[in-house]
Amino acid sequence: APVEWAAGRVPDAVRLTGGTGFTVGKFAWSPDGARIAFDHADDPLINSWASQDISVIDVASKSRRALVTTRGSDGNPVWSPDGRWIAYSSTGGDTTSNYFKNGQPYFDEIHVLSISDRNARANALLSGDVDAVTYISPSAVDQISEQAGLKVLRTPSGTFSEIVMMCDRAPTDNNDFRMAMKLLLDRERFLKTVQKGYGQIGNDHVVPPSHPYYNSDLPQRVVDIEKAQYHLKKAGLEGGRAEISVSDAAPGAIEMAQITQQTAARAGLTLDIKREPADGYWSNVWMKKPFIGGRWQARPTLDMLLSLGWISGAKWNDTALANPTLDKLVVDARGELDQAKRKQMYGEVQKILYDEGGNGVFAFLDYIDGMSSKVMGVVPNPVAEMGAYYFDDALFAA
Repeated sequence: APVEWAAGRVPDAVRLTGGTGFTVGKFAWSPDGARIAFDHADDPLINSWASQDISVIDVASKSRRALVTTRGSDGNPVWSPDGRWIAYSSTGGDTTSNYFKNGQPYFDEIHVLSISDRNARANALLSGDVDAVTYISPSAVDQISEQAGLKVLRTPSGTFSEIVMMCDRAPTDNNDFRMAMKLLLDRERFLKTVQKGYGQIGNDHVVPPSHPYYNSDLPQRVVDIEKAQYHLKKAGLEGGRAEISVSDAAPGAIEMAQITQQTAARAGLTLDIKREPADGYWSNVWMKKPFIGGRWQARPTLDMLLSLGWISGAKWNDTALANPTLDKLVVDARGELDQAKRKQMYGEVQKILYDEGGNGVFAFLDYIDGMSSKVMGVVPNPVAEMGAYYFDDALFAA
């Protein structure tokens, strides 16, 4: 064994490597315990393993010797029983064949920058500082489309903006209050004025109209002041006041809150808007305050989406809805192979959310990405922006 343990004593730890920008991955002791073979990268970034190398260090002298240093990824060292050889895996000098289609053009590298402000992102594209940006504001689409050398990629999606009303705390634990708020959402106005038509109308559940499991039997909710007043009165909030927290962290939430503030006033409800900082919104406000503006990213399947955020006790169940019938429907639909029966099950789930849920879903948002005309082969994908970052067939025409 590499280390001999004295009875009742834990040996002291000794550092053998050091320095910044040096991250050790897998390692293996030699059979005689005198050396350690290990793979390492220049830094701990998520993709740094693609160019990692293998070294051997002498434990006594702490001297390190580079062993394998190809252009690609070298790793997983294993000693032979006699300590004379080391087996390892390597891509050699080939850093692309595992990730791209050989014989076709590919991006040799992609630099990703974080620009949180929507306007700043658009300006970076317009000025030529970047080649592609995600989440363009609908108001910037025309300017980008009209500039020579630029184009816009529009993708209908299942990502939705909403008001989130937690079902386990006041005032949103009262379903009459939740129903009143759903009846005060002017979805058409939001879609027309804020989204400039780039989206689909929401109907207080998580399935977009374009989805094959969409329940078209549920009447489309529209603003109904009289019915909203009825439910506010039942909730004991006739002429009352409520506060909603919103942030730029949830695109569209601030604008929808402002629109709803106006319709709520017509129903006799004073809606106070509290603008929260974008930094920390999802950790300090989401799932903590009862009434907020929210946004859910699309998922590849309805089962994944519902299991993450709508089954009782799910980690991201942000409305705290607990409905055993819904739970059973989601689980049963997961294993149902008959598509007609499956659609019926998901239709019942939508009905429960429509009647009792804490999601006031006002719109499913199109992904709007802008890019240079030189960026080619990025195909719309409803799962995420920028073609869900599948760049297998993408290329840059110099």
